[in-house]
Amino acid sequence: MGDEAITARRAQERENLRHIIQQWNANRLDLFEISEPNEDLEFHGVMRFYFQDSGQKVATKCIRVSSNANCRYVIETLVEKFRPDMRMLSIPEYALYEIHENGGRESGRLVPEERRLADDEKPLLVQLNWNKDDREGRFLLRRMDLKSAMGGELIFQAGHTIVNTLPPHPTTPVPSKEQPFTRKLSKREKKELKKAEKMRRAIETNENDSSVAEKLYTELPETSFTRSISNPEAVMRRRRAQKLEKKLQQFRSKDGGPDTGGTLKIYGESLRPDVPYKTLLLSVRDNALSVVREMLDKYGLYKEDPNNYCLIQNVVGGDEGYGGATSPQKEYILDDDECPLAILMNHPPSRGSIMFHVRRRPADYGPRKRKKKPIKGMGGGGGPGGDAHEHQRPRDPHFLPDRLPFLIELGPDGQELGGTGRQHQLHLNVTEVGTDRSAHTGGQSLQLFGPNIQARHCVIAHTEGIVTVTPCSRDADTFVNGQRIYETTILQHGCIVRFGRIHNFRFIDPQQDDRMRQHHLMDRSNYERYPPARDPILPAVLEFREESEDAFLHSITTDLDPIDVQFKLAPTYTLYMAARFRASTHYRPELSPTERAHRLTEMLTKVAAMVQNVIHSRHGDPTSLAFWMANASELLHFLKQDRHICGYSLDAQDILAEAVQVAFRSLVDCMQAELSTSLPMFLEDRDDVNEEEGSTAHVLSILSNTMALLRRCRVNAALTIQLFSQLFHFINMWVFNRIVADPLPNYCTRVWGIRLKRRLARIELWAEKQGLELAADCHLARLSQAAMLLHAQKSAPDDIATISSTCFKLNSLQLRALLEKYQPAPDEPRIPQDLIDNVVAVAESTADGLAREDGREVRLEEEIDLQLPFLLPEDGYSCDIVRGVPSGLAEFLNPLQHAGLCRMNPQPSSSGYWTIYMHDQEMRPPPGPRSPSVMSNRSLSIPRGEPEIHVIQLHKSNNGMGLSIVATKVSTRFLLVLGWGGNLLFTLGISLVCVCG
Repeated sequence: MGDEAITARRAQERENLRHIIQQWNANRLDLFEISEPNEDLEFHGVMRFYFQDSGQKVATKCIRVSSNANCRYVIETLVEKFRPDMRMLSIPEYALYEIHENGGRESGRLVPEERRLADDEKPLLVQLNWNKDDREGRFLLRRMDLKSAMGGELIFQAGHTIVNTLPPHPTTPVPSKEQPFTRKLSKREKKELKKAEKMRRAIETNENDSSVAEKLYTELPETSFTRSISNPEAVMRRRRAQKLEKKLQQFRSKDGGPDTGGTLKIYGESLRPDVPYKTLLLSVRDNALSVVREMLDKYGLYKEDPNNYCLIQNVVGGDEGYGGATSPQKEYILDDDECPLAILMNHPPSRGSIMFHVRRRPADYGPRKRKKKPIKGMGGGGGPGGDAHEHQRPRDPHFLPDRLPFLIELGPDGQELGGTGRQHQLHLNVTEVGTDRSAHTGGQSLQLFGPNIQARHCVIAHTEGIVTVTPCSRDADTFVNGQRIYETTILQHGCIVRFGRIHNFRFIDPQQDDRMRQHHLMDRSNYERYPPARDPILPAVLEFREESEDAFLHSITTDLDPIDVQFKLAPTYTLYMAARFRASTHYRPELSPTERAHRLTEMLTKVAAMVQNVIHSRHGDPTSLAFWMANASELLHFLKQDRHICGYSLDAQDILAEAVQVAFRSLVDCMQAELSTSLPMFLEDRDDVNEEEGSTAHVLSILSNTMALLRRCRVNAALTIQLFSQLFHFINMWVFNRIVADPLPNYCTRVWGIRLKRRLARIELWAEKQGLELAADCHLARLSQAAMLLHAQKSAPDDIATISSTCFKLNSLQLRALLEKYQPAPDEPRIPQDLIDNVVAVAESTADGLAREDGREVRLEEEIDLQLPFLLPEDGYSCDIVRGVPSGLAEFLNPLQHAGLCRMNPQPSSSGYWTIYMHDQEMRPPPGPRSPSVMSNRSLSIPRGEPEIHVIQLHKSNNGMGLSIVATKVSTRFLLVLGWGGNLLFTLGISLVCVCG
């Protein structure tokens, strides 16, 4: 019995531990998930640690830790990770602290809570216990033996820095008026004096600004690229934001943009320069005052009065093509009652783009005088006492009371009540259904009482002629046509909606009824025989005649001018609809499946060859290259993922893959050619006074124009990262090779070290604002470290360790060239030859060895080409977010339809998804008769193969707990990048993220 009790108790402990781990994993990415406990209750997980050496930036590493690993063992591993080159010289004492952001207040500001971990504590268990208190924190590795050499001693007590000042030694000469001459200090005394002064300044900085713990949350803010992906507290915030975003899916318009609610980027560089903007979740009714208040909260300015700040609308005119001139900016101070999201949605794209900034309100500010034009026929808005906001509404049929959709009450059994049932009009915006009458929805609510009716039961959203219903929880019983729903569902004209057990309503939409009647009268295609339903079909179909096939394809490929296309991906969606038409039974119904497949393969191969020829013929035009790179990659994604077409488009896929790579390489060559003409200004012998006209202005202008071009053409984000990795490497190569190879002028001076650091900082700041800081840090590393070497102290033997730790990317040949060419200033000593030899020796055993292990040659100059493979992205395409038929697509096809080359017919019965035929799309057959597009799925179908398994074996030379880990997660597939030393890249499942170890 005793053994059984012990076994049962241990099983219960394991089950409790598994439950705690599951709660932890629910709010983390897969990379940071903790494994299931084994029979010995041991588990593993990836943890992030931070470290800051004296005077250096905060560094971070991720390692895999066991629940049995104590603090001392983890510290030893972290010392190896953060300072691997210092282990042979000296090992100071280190300690591990847990830091929590909101610990308390001191002198009117938030002070982080911190605690030193004991040597026998288990860091993974400490992190797991955070979940009990619903809090987040960070682990900080601290060096405990920092001491000043002159007159002071640093003591770390409970996370605070105390300076004990000692009296001067009796033998130290004290200058006075009677003794004007003092003893000349030796080199050692001068060095110790410099160290003491540096330590004193560091202490004053810590006392005036913040502690190291605070810098974890100030110097490392979460960005939108990688750090927020790997920080647990940022992940939790992002998960909550994703839930809110999912609630607002019913507000999405047909092209995927926000309509009555969504996210809006507000710039607050005047509040905090290192965090240039915040993204807010807003509705069209959120005014400028509420946006300012929320921005102040986001930036932690809780005590600031929102009335002292204002929201500024900045209008920037659009540019004409690549490198076109930009019209002057116009700025307006929004009144407190103006709504920025509504302004953005009503702003036509032809008049430029809008940006919103939060700044301090000018002292002479006065509200603008706005004309209020009431609309006749609008309730409450026709007279002087009407609603002040009525004048902003356009004259739109959706606003007319007799054209608004509404709900008609039915009996509990679903029968008509014969005119006695009440009607509820669905105005634009949100209508809440439940027992509570919500006050924050503008008075729009449907109050119901009865069995299974929740306080906030569901939300009905009316936007741009589309009405959706979304249950507020899984317990809210909501049915559409007898089917229970759990997520956002579009209501069709005539459908029956049931809330709870007894409340039945029929949905009536006059606008949709008119559209259906007009479509029935005008459209005589095969699709009109089928009643509207939620069919798994494309939002539109496209038909073209076989005799005009060549003219049709040439008009959307070889004869197309990218500048004239408003929706840049229109060729891709047109060709995909054409491929679906050629694969369906609507095209030549008398053909056999084999003949239809053969004709489909011929057409797709012809299209791919046309796209490839266009790219080759326009290899010197950046606008065309970006345009066709985006379209070729998107079309390739459609062909690879379509479960009916993928097996018959293998040749086309190969041609398109090669075309994407050719377009990428040609675009890189064009951008590098432009950079080569501007980079000589980067090495101009002058100090910049005006940053906008400085030596980096032309380089930043080229990078900004390139980013604007890629975004305008909707190039995949992974391709954008790869392209800018090439450009950053080119800048690094061009400047670095001239520093180490050109005899005249000699750039190896301290002045040039300062200039290079300042100019590189501007490029890195630009990259951070664009979400490219990781690529910039990686591919500008050698130039950045060369600048640090030129600026650093390099005259004493103690400087060897500093040089080796900060210049670890430079090999022995590069270090020797920089140090031997170095020209000291008049107040600098010459570099001793033994120091050069020692630094080179360390580099030969570290950087050179790693380069040879990776199969790279140790050479003085940087290679012209970046030795990274080109990778085609597997996700992140527009089809995942585009819903319905984009307005730009219809505009693109109108001239072709007028010319009789094709005909596009929207399908009202479609669910609106362009991914409906893709491999990972769950197919549910709709009730009732199916349209030909659904039945034609059987015409071309191939079995799905099993996923291919790749086994990768990694070796690490020295002992340690793990490798440096950086990861991003997309859907159920992930990318894992492991590396140490040089450039090492592995990708599994998704698109590229460029990382250097």
